[in-house]
Amino acid sequence: MFASLHWLEEHGAEHGFDLSRILLTGDSAGGHLAGLAACIQKSPALQALYDVQPLKREFTALAIAHGVCDVYRFAFLRPPFDQAVSREYQKLLFGPRWKLSPLYGHASFEDTAPGLDLPPILVIASEPDRYYRQSRRLIDYLDRSPWEHEVILWKREQGEQLTHVFEVGWWDWPESQETNRRMLDFFDRAAEKR
Repeated sequence: MFASLHWLEEHGAEHGFDLSRILLTGDSAGGHLAGLAACIQKSPALQALYDVQPLKREFTALAIAHGVCDVYRFAFLRPPFDQAVSREYQKLLFGPRWKLSPLYGHASFEDTAPGLDLPPILVIASEPDRYYRQSRRLIDYLDRSPWEHEVILWKREQGEQLTHVFEVGWWDWPESQETNRRMLDFFDRAAEKR
């Protein structure tokens, strides 16, 4: 991710990008990575741990859509299955001896964010999403935090079809267009405050 971001930092202006306004966003596991990248950008300790150089420019805002930001506790099946999926995912991320990895304990948003000066954060979630408990955990965590944040939450009664990353997979739905418009409005407001 940081290699791509550094490339954009060096060449974005050649392609018409306004690098004074950067919205870092991701959906699902990409939401986890966007949150992690925002934390790495603000933490010299994480930069050393992940062996990356920070960008010269700061992120204007962070948007996490349907984010699976807790890599240690999956909660979308039943407890024994969730635990098995969590173990396998951690092996995939950290290697077969996952608890011994130097990255273990430094990968979820809740591990990496405390004490950092993060940009405004938007969380996009929907109750019919099978990963909703992950989004709910993130929302609850942010509600207890000092960071400026907003939430776009689609309720079950607004449509059972509003499942995981619906605003990307079915971009032409009115709900998707509204979600994406509201994300851009959030970004514009964050940019105006800078």
